[in-house]
Amino acid sequence: MAAEASSTNIIYIDLIDRGLRDYYTALKVDTYWDVKEDKGEFKKYCFQSGLEEYDDFKTEVDEFIKDNDDEEDLGNNIIYNSIIEMQEENKIKNQDEKEICRVIQTILKTGSPPKINKEIDQFELEVTSKEIEKTTKLYQAQTYSLLGANGLKDCILMEFFAIGYRNNDFSFLNNVVDSFTRDHIAAANKKKGAKNLHLDEWMKENTFLSKLHNKNEGKASRFKSAVNSYLIRIAPRLQIKQEYLICDSIQQISHYIIAITAFIKKLLDEYEAKPPFMIDFMVVVKDSELDNDGNELPDLGDDSSDDDDDDDEDEKDSKIDRIGDIEQKLKDENCRYVGTKMNLNQVKDSQVMLDRFTSIYNEFKEGDTYPTKRRFNVAIDRREDKDGLILFFEPPSNCDKMPEDGHVIEWYFNATKQCLIPGKGYNSGKGDKTTTLNGSSKTDGQLITFSFHIESLDEIKCYLFYNGCVSRFYGQDIMEIFPNIFDMEYEDNMKFTKNDNEKTIEIAKNIVLSDLHFETFYKSFGNDKSFPKYK
Repeated sequence: MAAEASSTNIIYIDLIDRGLRDYYTALKVDTYWDVKEDKGEFKKYCFQSGLEEYDDFKTEVDEFIKDNDDEEDLGNNIIYNSIIEMQEENKIKNQDEKEICRVIQTILKTGSPPKINKEIDQFELEVTSKEIEKTTKLYQAQTYSLLGANGLKDCILMEFFAIGYRNNDFSFLNNVVDSFTRDHIAAANKKKGAKNLHLDEWMKENTFLSKLHNKNEGKASRFKSAVNSYLIRIAPRLQIKQEYLICDSIQQISHYIIAITAFIKKLLDEYEAKPPFMIDFMVVVKDSELDNDGNELPDLGDDSSDDDDDDDEDEKDSKIDRIGDIEQKLKDENCRYVGTKMNLNQVKDSQVMLDRFTSIYNEFKEGDTYPTKRRFNVAIDRREDKDGLILFFEPPSNCDKMPEDGHVIEWYFNATKQCLIPGKGYNSGKGDKTTTLNGSSKTDGQLITFSFHIESLDEIKCYLFYNGCVSRFYGQDIMEIFPNIFDMEYEDNMKFTKNDNEKTIEIAKNIVLSDLHFETFYKSFGNDKSFPKYK
């Protein structure tokens, strides 16, 4: 038993030690790892203390993961006490004990350390031509269908992606753009009838960018160009004014969002699913309608509105079915799925949906490591009142698996924009492209998609895709975005989305989306100091 315990202990000690090595390397701390001995301070400490022979080490690991946030419970934990002693001996430098506990917990749960949560001033903005070249090759391999040849030739876009490469954080430009879109939403909600926030206006208001403009006008100009290119090629931002409005219940759909975020938490906590993985959650709504003023869309202040498909000249008619028979489409393209019918009108709370999601997933999942580095989709079809359909399914094979050797953040967008629901003939390349639904599809308001990018335990990004446009999504957006895309005269939508509605605020708080990485960045860079409103 002692030999077996020792072998198990060493596996855990090595896992923590190498995870801390990667973490401190990202922090550019070179004193943790001993290159000659090929081990770090944690492993040295454990062997000096005889912990590799400790019979209850596995139990201590389990308790450390479970009680990570409770100092009183951790007081007698051997791993926690090891951290305290190493800090006292200056073996772990410049590190708050709560933060290092969080780091080790993430390593034990996922096998990798969390990203370093950086503020804007901590990024090195200058890159070399070699870094740009390496970055371009990486994006060509992972996002070609998203960027195309022209996007990869956009030197300024590649320069700002390379900033992510240089700083070991590929979410840099993504975080900049998300900050802009969050400020866009905040500005729209300050007063009724507000216009879209123009990119030039935002850059003048942004403290960091205005200082950069005064210091280095050329760099500031390239910043604008990179953001604008991102909005055109990757994430056209959601407009305040919409052509089509959703005729469905905001309250019921909000319960679905609570359920899917609770389901993701359940995957991470109870199923011990290891990130990264991706879930595209779609809701086919009951109905939609063309807004009376839908043909008079305001200028966005960037060029994203010019990216519409030239061949999309169908007559604007919300009564044309843009979705089709989802289940038949999956059968035609041999996409693995599990589905069930359910009277969706009887769903009055999120727990009912969470239980159903769990039941379907138990039948759907495959293998012990699923869904690590995989993508799967969930669809709720509300078009039939009594026989609504819930489906868990795998998308086609060209967009269902994440790269094995690491990925750029934009891989997620690439996957969503390749395919959400395949049309007949998708796999053979001979079908009618208009029957395939993806993140760029103009569905006349008949489909709303919530794309979840699960990067780590505390970095879960959600994006709302609607009618070809995209917005970063948080719980508060059931009051800040939904009124712009839903028919507010439908049932109790107007009453439900009022800012002082306690029931709505409670629902918003229950949409659990933790992204410490972006929130740390935004607090140092964005303009809305109250964001996020509900945690």
